Amino acid sequence: MSSYNLDRKEYSKILLYDMKSNNTDAPFFIKKYKLSNISVKLHRHEYMQINYVFSGKAEHMINNKKIAISGGDIFIIPPYVPHAILAEALEVEICEFEFLPQFINDELAEADNLDEIYDFAYVQPFWVKESAVRSKVNLSEFTQIQVENLLNKAINEYIGKKTAYRFMIKSILLKLLVILGREYQAQYSTDLSKSNAYHNVKIVLNAVEYMCNNYDKEITLQSISKKFLVSPSYFSYLFKSIVSKSFLRYLVDLRIACAKELLLTTDKRIIDICYESGFKNIHHFNRTFRQLMCMSPSEYRNG
Repeated sequence: MSSYNLDRKEYSKILLYDMKSNNTDAPFFIKKYKLSNISVKLHRHEYMQINYVFSGKAEHMINNKKIAISGGDIFIIPPYVPHAILAEALEVEICEFEFLPQFINDELAEADNLDEIYDFAYVQPFWVKESAVRSKVNLSEFTQIQVENLLNKAINEYIGKKTAYRFMIKSILLKLLVILGREYQAQYSTDLSKSNAYHNVKIVLNAVEYMCNNYDKEITLQSISKKFLVSPSYFSYLFKSIVSKSFLRYLVDLRIACAKELLLTTDKRIIDICYESGFKNIHHFNRTFRQLMCMSPSEYRNG
């Protein structure tokens, strides 16, 4: 279930932003803005968001709690987790750095010794229970200077859009995540247990096992997320992040793999193989098989 203990109907009504909402075709978006006497409504987004408070005071609403935030505070919001900024009296200046995880996934996957980065900037937002996302980290004075310099550079690159600006922004983001990870490790080195950090990894692995054993039955995103007690959108995000395939694509691949084996090892009719593999419609089966294998089921069988 989502943060805020909302039922699924209420959760689905919370405003959900995608990257196109920012009027950009880039996998990232950066802006610095001021708020005063205004509250940003409870919302979610399909991307990861870093919020840094340059100055002023406000409140951050997350996990059913209002957390006071002020200059030097930073918080990372994972996809699909509802939150809001409340600036009721005093002015607050905030920088939002939003990005799709695949924008940096390859670089992080190839790096070594990144436990400190994963704790705060990667594992902590993605893999902990939604209700356990840390509300904020207050940066040391030295780290504040580093972070503010990086964010200002990123903003200038984003506005200027000079040659190779996307590459420059990616390099800035990676450096920012390293700095934040080190700061987090210094403040909370023993605060995040492995069992908690990989809670959602276990959910996905159990879901994969369930799908492997039940691909011939009807499985939907709604039914499997309900089975593992998370919201459909959050389950979908976690599944793709961990397995590197969407839930639906993984399920289709399982069913096609079953069909391929039956085509080669049995003389069953193709329509029977269709249903035994979990497909409910022969036309959909034939179309999907051809799309993935570049040949029809009968052509595959006849080799």
